[in-house]
Amino acid sequence: MNVSLETLIRRIRSRGVRLQIENRAIHRFHEYGFRKKHLEILGNTNTADGDLWDGLVFGYSDWDYDYGTEFRSNILVGIIFIADGLATVTLIVKQCYIFY
Repeated sequence: MNVSLETLIRRIRSRGVRLQIENRAIHRFHEYGFRKKHLEILGNTNTADGDLWDGLVFGYSDWDYDYGTEFRSNILVGIIFIADGLATVTLIVKQCYIFY
């Protein structure tokens, strides 16, 4: 479903969103030092580019989850606005509600 940034923020804060660790290497995308911490926000497509909204998870020195692992979060840390007009949301996966 196409959603604006404002709608995505409301969804995160009100009911939380499902996240999946994105394997950026498959698409030859750079991980920018955040190995296995790039997320896709499932069911929420960015109206700006037609792709799933992107997320990042910070911290967690012991983060050792595999690509494709799904989580849930309702904790928005911030938003990174990118020069090309896109944005990435930063989230905390405080309690790892993992979906198998």
